[in-house]
Amino acid sequence: MLNKNHLTGTIPTEVGNAASLKVLSLSDNQLTGSIPEEIGHMNRLATCWLQNNQLTGSVPNSMSSLHSMQDFRIYENVGVRFTALSTLSLSAEWPFGTPGTVRV
Repeated sequence: MLNKNHLTGTIPTEVGNAASLKVLSLSDNQLTGSIPEEIGHMNRLATCWLQNNQLTGSVPNSMSSLHSMQDFRIYENVGVRFTALSTLSLSAEWPFGTPGTVRV
């Protein structure tokens, strides 16, 4: 967990090399740029917290292959959009008790 560490700059593309990582917590920093496509290579990623940064651009379509994803947070950024992502399936149960799929 690297949240609230005053990190700056972009999320490095090398983050995709951590294929066995289950939690990526980079929230509450000053990260800029877009979410790297390589995050979609993190097959076991279940939690991805990127909220409260200065990220821009689109959520990469590669994230639609992250079938272990349960908690994805990107609120409070400069302008992250879902334009490149068509479907994101979440394996966790939603508050109403059914697994969710976000279609955009």
